[in-house]
Amino acid sequence: MLRGAAWAARGLRVPARNALLADLVPAHAYVNGAAFLAFSSIAERTGRSIDDGRSLSFLGGLAEGAETIVVHTLWVVLPFWAPQIAAGWAGLVAVSGAQRIVAGYHALR
Repeated sequence: MLRGAAWAARGLRVPARNALLADLVPAHAYVNGAAFLAFSSIAERTGRSIDDGRSLSFLGGLAEGAETIVVHTLWVVLPFWAPQIAAGWAGLVAVSGAQRIVAGYHALR
C-alpha cells in the first residue's frame, strides 16, 4: 500500500509526465505480490510448501529486496530520470511476476 501511495503521489506531482508510470509500476508490483501470495497459500494447502525456514513459501524472482531499495533510492537522487527508471523497473517487475507465475505453476503440477 505504501509503495502504491508513493507512486500515486509521484503521478499527481507531475501528471503529464508520470501519470501512466504512476499506475503501471504499482499494478505490476501488485500482480507480482499476488503471484507470490497465491503460490504460498496453495503450496501450504496442498503440502508442497518450500521449507526454507520462512513462514511463507517464496519463489525466487528477478526483482527482489535489494533491487527495490536501489530503484527507490535512484528515484529520490535522480528525480529527472524518474520516468525512465520507472519504465525499466516496471519491466523488471513484470518479468519477475511472470517468472513467479510460471515457476509456481510448475512447482504445483
